[in-house]
Amino acid sequence: MKMFSISWKLFFIFSILWIIPIIGWYGSLYLERELEEFSIVENKQTAKHHHSFYQKLLKEDDAFSRQLSQTKNPKEVVVAQRVGPILIDGYADEWFPYNDNQLEARNDNVASKLTLVEDKNFIYGLLQINDNNVTYRLNPYTSTSSDMLRLDLGYGYWLFQAIAPGRLKVQKEHGNGFKTISSILAIWQETKSGYAIEFRAPKSLAGNKISAVLYDVDNEGISSFDEKLQGVFTFTDFSYFPLSRELNNRWLVNNELQQNQITLINSSGQVVLQFGDLFSDESYINDYKNKKIINDAFTKEVIEKGSFFSVKNGENLDFLSKTGHQLVLNGEAVGSIIIESSLLKEKLFLAKLRWFGLLIFSFIWLVLMVLAVKQIKKYRARIAFLNELTEQANEADAEAVNFSELEIYGNDEIDQLSHNLIYYNERLEQRREHQKKLLARLNHELRTPIAIISSSLDNLQLSDLSDDDLELVNNARSGQQRLSLSFNRLSEANRLEESIDQVNLDWFDVSSLLETLVSSYENNWEHIKFNYSSDTNKYKIYGSEDLFAQMLDKIISNAVDFATSNTPIEIKMYRLKGQLSLVIENQGPQIKAGSLRNIFNLMESYRSDKDGSNLGLGLYVAKLIARRHKAKISALNTQDGGGVMIQLTWKKKSYLVVT
Repeated sequence: MKMFSISWKLFFIFSILWIIPIIGWYGSLYLERELEEFSIVENKQTAKHHHSFYQKLLKEDDAFSRQLSQTKNPKEVVVAQRVGPILIDGYADEWFPYNDNQLEARNDNVASKLTLVEDKNFIYGLLQINDNNVTYRLNPYTSTSSDMLRLDLGYGYWLFQAIAPGRLKVQKEHGNGFKTISSILAIWQETKSGYAIEFRAPKSLAGNKISAVLYDVDNEGISSFDEKLQGVFTFTDFSYFPLSRELNNRWLVNNELQQNQITLINSSGQVVLQFGDLFSDESYINDYKNKKIINDAFTKEVIEKGSFFSVKNGENLDFLSKTGHQLVLNGEAVGSIIIESSLLKEKLFLAKLRWFGLLIFSFIWLVLMVLAVKQIKKYRARIAFLNELTEQANEADAEAVNFSELEIYGNDEIDQLSHNLIYYNERLEQRREHQKKLLARLNHELRTPIAIISSSLDNLQLSDLSDDDLELVNNARSGQQRLSLSFNRLSEANRLEESIDQVNLDWFDVSSLLETLVSSYENNWEHIKFNYSSDTNKYKIYGSEDLFAQMLDKIISNAVDFATSNTPIEIKMYRLKGQLSLVIENQGPQIKAGSLRNIFNLMESYRSDKDGSNLGLGLYVAKLIARRHKAKISALNTQDGGGVMIQLTWKKKSYLVVT
């Protein structure tokens, strides 16, 4: 993490945050599997409970046992329970689920059909008539005959008689006359084979029996049905049939079944009763309506084995668990009860929750990421500005940069850092100014005493002194010369530093310069072998060719002095991880690890210097020139322990690759 920029670190941290939605996603999948397991257990328990209930009901309720019998009462008319919306428009497109419960009458050897359906509030009817000549009433106020339906659901006859296709008024026989029933909605529509009547009536108007007669008139001039009546077709043989209403069987369960469906079938596999809401979401009814049908294979397994369980867990929301038990009466199998359970509601909720949570997290993550990156860009710009100033200060030893002009807006850590840099710069300038003044003052104040000491020592040597006295004088002269040399070197270093800072800089080809310098080194030190190697690229750096040559001369001279005889000096230039490196390596004695950083300091030397003439000025000057060329100079012991290498490193922005 230390090698990455702030932006990459931030991106890495934000990437880790995606563990949260991933854990949530897989957690919801785990919850979904747990719900499926719970649904299976609950389905089996529900089936067991209802099986016991219906077994008891078979023994105590003769009407219920007759419903499961294979032979059906021919005079029983089934009023089916509505399973979908019915639009009263005179067409039969919503009535296909109830085709098994139709009453039929013959008209010219072609069947006409009557179908009844109910829900909690209304009873619905559909009359499909085959008629080669549809006859309407002339107007509402005439008594001429016309095609019509006469229907009695237990509380008197209703007359469906139209003067034209469309909505018609339903009338009820009242004494010797008729009374319009406004609460009944009825539509008359012509069809290719005749006409159809569709109606809806409140359940309060329907009883528990039915009698229905169809009148067919082909001559609208007949004034009465008693005269020249073309045809009377009855659905109930002029008698009343009992109504078997499926909705009345809902008392068999104590509450509404949500996402569960109970199906009772007789021994031949026919559905006798079916109630419950397997799929609570209306939008999925059409997609799953075929799955609500009990298949023959499952029914066969229940009949053969007495009880059977299966589960279907398909893709997405498709999960159905079914348990079937055989119903037995007097030792004989009379039917089966099948309980179906779905998890559509829960799975829909979990799916919506998953995607909604992912969407919310993605939005929050994106907003935070944008805000954070935007803020980081501001920080990076301010830090880059500070970094540029500090690099300039490092190159010029803080003398050529005016930190007092630095403006960093914001009340934060970077603002505090800028103030600290300004304070540090002021202290540094004061210190350097004090050092310069001190050095100049010492040089001025001490040269006269040193000269006096030197002349006094000269006079003493002219005197008649003993050998011991002469040795003391010589020692004093040696100290005086060393002190004088130190002041000279300090003055020289100060002048060198000032002269280096004043040299004009420009881009130059360092690769070509190195090849030229290595060739000259081979001529100067014929007994030393120089191995120069470089990658295939050519490089340019910003600086001075003369200063660079002086720096390399001092480094090479230092390497030659310390190299073991008959060993080569390696000079390598290469680029690694975006940095350009120049390495000068020699075999010889190594430097103590604690002293590697100090060899470039002024008056720091590790030579065996008996006369004290060497004060470590060479590598110090090399450091000044390297810094002027925006290079970092360092000393390292070789990994094999056989020598020392001096390395100069340039950052990416401090060099150019020549193509």
